[in-house]
Amino acid sequence: MTDKSDDGRSKPGIGRGSLLLQKIKEQLAENESNIVNTSSITYQQESTSQVQALDTTLPLMGRGKASLFNSTKIEKEKEKSSFCELLPTIGKGRASPLGLFKKIITSGQPLMTEQQINTKESIVEKQQSNTRQPVIVQEQIASSSDNAGILGRLSQLSVYENTPVTTTPSQELQVINRQGTSGQLVDIFANYIDLKLDPGRGLFQYEVKFNPDIDSRALRRKLLNQHAAKLGHTLSFDGVLLYLPQKLPQEKIVYKSNHPLDGSPVILTLIFKKKEKMSESVQFFNVLFGRIMRALNLVRIGRQNFNPACAHTVPQHQLEVWPGYVTAINEYEGGLKLCVDAKHRVMRMETVRDLMIEVHKKNQQHYKDYITMEVVGSSVLTRYNNKTYRIDDIAWDKNPMFEFERQGTKTTIIDYYKNHWSLEIKDKTQPLLVYRSKEKLSTGQTHEKLTLLVPELCYVAGLTDSIRSDCRIMKDLNTITKVSPNSRRDIIRNFLQEIKKNSITQEILSAWGLQLDNDLTHLKGRVLMSERIYFGKNKMVNGKPNAEWNMEMVNNHALRAVSMIAITLLRYNLLQNF
Repeated sequence: MTDKSDDGRSKPGIGRGSLLLQKIKEQLAENESNIVNTSSITYQQESTSQVQALDTTLPLMGRGKASLFNSTKIEKEKEKSSFCELLPTIGKGRASPLGLFKKIITSGQPLMTEQQINTKESIVEKQQSNTRQPVIVQEQIASSSDNAGILGRLSQLSVYENTPVTTTPSQELQVINRQGTSGQLVDIFANYIDLKLDPGRGLFQYEVKFNPDIDSRALRRKLLNQHAAKLGHTLSFDGVLLYLPQKLPQEKIVYKSNHPLDGSPVILTLIFKKKEKMSESVQFFNVLFGRIMRALNLVRIGRQNFNPACAHTVPQHQLEVWPGYVTAINEYEGGLKLCVDAKHRVMRMETVRDLMIEVHKKNQQHYKDYITMEVVGSSVLTRYNNKTYRIDDIAWDKNPMFEFERQGTKTTIIDYYKNHWSLEIKDKTQPLLVYRSKEKLSTGQTHEKLTLLVPELCYVAGLTDSIRSDCRIMKDLNTITKVSPNSRRDIIRNFLQEIKKNSITQEILSAWGLQLDNDLTHLKGRVLMSERIYFGKNKMVNGKPNAEWNMEMVNNHALRAVSMIAITLLRYNLLQNF
């Protein structure tokens, strides 16, 4: 706490700074009277952890330094304060001024003038008025080399607990060059395409609040779509968060919508949250690119997309190969990049019904078990809608004559395909395939949805174990699926041109401010020298550019042979007629 003077202003307290200033003033007054009578004072250092104590047993002589220290002791006893006994001999905190004062007194240096004291007093008062933000006394009133005495050294003191650490401007970090120097420079292309974002565009996140509250997500969309003229048709809304390709003029916007059921007013409040970073928007851009793949009429199987219109047929094996692409958008050095790779999918030209008949001919006794092992778990394609399904089970007790309710009326599966898809099912006794999926309701709950498929209309996707074990079939397939790097580059370039020629895909990209580069990412690479291969008996062979050294390994000794101390032989019998 601080005391109040008569005029209402604050006065310094009785801290270490004010005590030091008071003693300096008293000493200055005594020097002006020219009555100096000093006596020797001895100091006794008790230990390294204790402070130096003044030997006040000497008689008081005159009004000089001895009187000053004696008066200091008397004042301490009156205030019953023991802070001096706790101070170290040489400190860096608030106790350092008193320690320095002792050293200056014992050194016999001249004290400062009254003008210097007044200047120093103004600095101390200014520091005490701002106790929450201590400052360093940086203004040097007098240097320690101009015979200023105590003030020259006090100008270097700080009111911090510890001496502040002074930092110098760090040197500029040198850029680390990770490019090599050995080998031959070559031009290479990576299967990445730069995805550029227009200036001022991005992914802006808004929180949408409804008053009164609306639980249905579909109803929330309808209320928000009433303001599509102001918000634009390019948006993404999940019921709570709204994403726009550009920022609205205001941070908070209020709209009024009419409830589609009763026409009551509903207040919509859009609150701007943040602009998504590119690293946070990767998932959104991947979902957006999925719309582009659907606009190109590609069939999605798993996480890959294939083009059935450009299928390669292998008639001798009743197979066809669909070319396709696997894509992924991520943030790399230089911004967003689209990774594209060429993929192939082998599709069988025979239906699941044909496969069932073939298995039944080989195993008539337990044909249901063998058909279940062959079909369940595999992926099938329905060509009438280009959708893929993963078979979960086979309904042996149901056939295409099975009746179900559709739009309030009962109909059979045969009539449904005939009226809806213009397809006629020939075999009316074949079992049905079961596909189970989970459907999310408007209330947020999920329930299992059962889909029955007709084997006659389903085509097996992928390779079976019997096809993989046939060397002739795999050799014919490798001529199509195994492509060289140059052919792979041409496939990706054709895919890029298809996106740029399609008006729907360009509209999707431009609505979100995205642009694909015109070509693949071009880089500079290096072809390193072939490595040397060392064999036994000091034999050295230079490696080949294709890193193939099988013949050299056969024709030369091993560098180090391993002793085979123990050998164990295992014999097992194969199961017969399984």
